[in-house]
Amino acid sequence: LLPEVPEKPLARQLTRNEQKDCLIIERLIRKYFMIVRKNVQDSVPKAIMHFLVNYDNLQSELVRQLYKPDLLEDLLAETVDMAQRRKDTLETMKALNEASLIISEVRETQLW
Repeated sequence: LLPEVPEKPLARQLTRNEQKDCLIIERLIRKYFMIVRKNVQDSVPKAIMHFLVNYDNLQSELVRQLYKPDLLEDLLAETVDMAQRRKDTLETMKALNEASLIISEVRETQLW
């Protein structure tokens, strides 16, 4: 169906108009693939909703699995990286509060 690709590139250089046309075609192809990717991203959640969530007994089954006593501890456990992020955030918040206090003290100080 498609013509065969030549083994070696053509010897002539592209004209200025041909170069512009190539750039336009390249941009159009990139935009097309971005649109296709977005359509696929949008259709995946729709497919999940259609094939999983719309079943009658699925919600009750999910809730039953969620509230199993042996899984509750695992579901509520904090991961190591989340604990580290929480610790770092608390330290940052403490430093920002101290900086805010220093700034407010400087504002209240009479310079003259």
